[in-house]
Amino acid sequence: MMKWAMSALLFSLPLHASQIFHMSLEEVLGLAEAILVARVESVEQTSFEYIVMVDLGLSVTEVLLGPDSLAGASLQAFYAADLPRVYLDPDGNEVTESPIVFGSGIEMGVSAGDTVVALAGRFMDDHRLSLVRLEGTELLGEIHELIRPRDQP
Repeated sequence: MMKWAMSALLFSLPLHASQIFHMSLEEVLGLAEAILVARVESVEQTSFEYIVMVDLGLSVTEVLLGPDSLAGASLQAFYAADLPRVYLDPDGNEVTESPIVFGSGIEMGVSAGDTVVALAGRFMDDHRLSLVRLEGTELLGEIHELIRPRDQP
């Protein structure tokens, strides 16, 4: 009976179910120009048809990797990610795209007052940067271990 129930459950799932695949921290770490511990001061999220974007005001409390001059800085940061999509190809077949993203998954769920580890991808100017990824501070130990070889001469 249990086997039948599991089979029925499996076949009841939608065939076109899609999701977002998040790359691992280790896979994206090399894309970061700086790694910062920061307090989130403001959050503004914008959604488009297949993209979601979040703009964050960050106050840097610690620089783990990158220029020491960023310590204490107030920065504007943004993160954008593709969303799953379903469309019809020229032959009329339904195609599902499940994007692979750099982010950890917490980027769209942070609130003002949160403390995060920000992996900065590219600096647009002195006070604006793109984010590769956000992580919770519970991963600080793991991040220190992963960047140790990068910050030693």
